[in-house]
Amino acid sequence: EEWDEKLEELVQAVTHHVLVQRRGDESYEFRHALMREAVYEDLLPGERGDLHVRLAEALSADPALSADSLGPAAELAWHWKQAHELPHALRASIEAGSQAERMRAPADAARNLENAVELWDRVEQPERVSGTTLVELLRRGAELTHLGGDTDRAAAIGRRVVDMIGDSDPVAAAMARERLARYLWTSGRHGESADEYARAVELMPPEPPTSERASVLAARSQVLMLRGDLDESRELAEQAIAIAREVGDRTVEAHALNTLGVDIASLGEREPGIALLRESLAIEQTLGASDNLQRTYTNLSDVLDQNGQVEEGL
Repeated sequence: EEWDEKLEELVQAVTHHVLVQRRGDESYEFRHALMREAVYEDLLPGERGDLHVRLAEALSADPALSADSLGPAAELAWHWKQAHELPHALRASIEAGSQAERMRAPADAARNLENAVELWDRVEQPERVSGTTLVELLRRGAELTHLGGDTDRAAAIGRRVVDMIGDSDPVAAAMARERLARYLWTSGRHGESADEYARAVELMPPEPPTSERASVLAARSQVLMLRGDLDESRELAEQAIAIAREVGDRTVEAHALNTLGVDIASLGEREPGIALLRESLAIEQTLGASDNLQRTYTNLSDVLDQNGQVEEGL
């Protein structure tokens, strides 16, 4: 009987052009967005909260009901937030960020993680609820914001990460400063960036040899190369390569080989520089698509062109 009543209400809504059936689908939507908003605004606060809970429960039970091709997490986050079920909203926001990241949608992913950050202090025991930390959320958010193209905002978030870590954990602090330096560089603040790279190397313990140590050395070496400080860049790149090979970090090894190749070629030894860049490229091709792979192709093509190998450079 209840179903019959609902069916009759649905028929009336369609007949009076309130709802329309979606093409190729058994679902319905409001004919006009303004009508949907008017109906929503007409609901009493208690009715709205209850409706959001019911919608969230329905989406949780059957994710196929989602209108989002990425999955229901972003919708769930919104419904749980509107229903003031903030622990659920926090978890769903983080999952929505992960879904968008898997689909290579960094700006969407960053926006969802920022929603999670906004909810953090409004949830009791947020680390237990979310399974992560605020520093990690901000760290991921900064990187995704950077990948999404908003370098100034990435730098602002990266600065917050650095401030939250402080200097109590030297390795974490150094890695956070290296990322901040990257965001500052790409946003055009080269002086600030160079200072942060130097601080990252200073903070990173020299012993034992680690991937993290190799990583900050390689990163500072790259910036020194870009600034034209080739001898210092070469020295740091060689240190990074030695450590990376000792600990077996092929990604950092390829990055530093790339920089070293440019350094040596720019100092006049083009053939040895090209050989190092080809070595970097061979490693990168085994690792898959990345910023480093793009960077190696770019630098190798430039050095080949400078060496008169124009067709190969093209």
